[in-house]
Amino acid sequence: MSIAAGTTRVTMTFDYEGSWGMPHDVPYDLTGTTGRLLELLDRHAARAVFFTVGQLAEQHPELVAEIYGRGHEVGLHGYAHEHMHRLPPHEVAVLRERLRAAAHAVREHTGDLPVGFRMPYLMGPDFYRPDLYAMLRADGYRWISNREIRQPEELFRPDRIGRGMQILDRPAVRGGLLLGLNVPLIVRERPTGGRRPLDGARWLLRRQQPFRRAEGLVEYPLTSPLDCDLLGYPRPAEPSAEADIDYAVQVLTSMYDRAAGHFTLNLHDWIIGTHRRIEVLDRVLAHITASGAAVFHLPGRAS
Repeated sequence: MSIAAGTTRVTMTFDYEGSWGMPHDVPYDLTGTTGRLLELLDRHAARAVFFTVGQLAEQHPELVAEIYGRGHEVGLHGYAHEHMHRLPPHEVAVLRERLRAAAHAVREHTGDLPVGFRMPYLMGPDFYRPDLYAMLRADGYRWISNREIRQPEELFRPDRIGRGMQILDRPAVRGGLLLGLNVPLIVRERPTGGRRPLDGARWLLRRQQPFRRAEGLVEYPLTSPLDCDLLGYPRPAEPSAEADIDYAVQVLTSMYDRAAGHFTLNLHDWIIGTHRRIEVLDRVLAHITASGAAVFHLPGRAS
């Protein structure tokens, strides 16, 4: 799909994992939270990708069907939110069969197999494993979103440095911090297809566009911080401080304004959809849609 010059393609994603990915053993209203998120997205005429845990899709097919029916994309996010970084081959084989079953459960209630995938925990610390990418490609997946870019704004959270973020307005300072925070990416990755570390640094300092992996999957990098990077890991009923909410809005809106052609907004249902934190998403979407330059892009579904 071609877009007009000056337009920003926005890919908004949710790690839709409910209590499977939540690090707290507390009550969680998955149905109510999902409804609030869908109503907010409708209000802003915004579309998103919901990377759902396989077990969630099997146990709550009515929610998956509603998400898809509202025009959003459904991808997979592991089967039981397992850490896939160091799975031995026999466990990979078992996981593959479980993911296939979950994918067919999605198709049964949407009519389409999922073609997008996000690894639980982004498969850190490496964020990439060729055999798993090859497995997903062989099973019909077309795109993936695991490459996290650490952003300097994370350092200036109110509970960390807390002040002086204006220094990031200086390109040399921001660029230096960006490179320092992403040394592993620069050393291991060659998003532009080059062979020298400088190629990864150039990609990082410039547009950070989606790129094709050797296995044929298109990687959509996380060009803005996850909600947990800005708000921590609160319990669903736990309030976030006003300063934290304002800071998250400030960071995400400013990063959208700086985006060059592509912007990802990455969220968790149990963080952003609970308590007052949904206000962050409301204010960020209001800013994005008011710009008049955004197109909500679903990589695996016609946009």
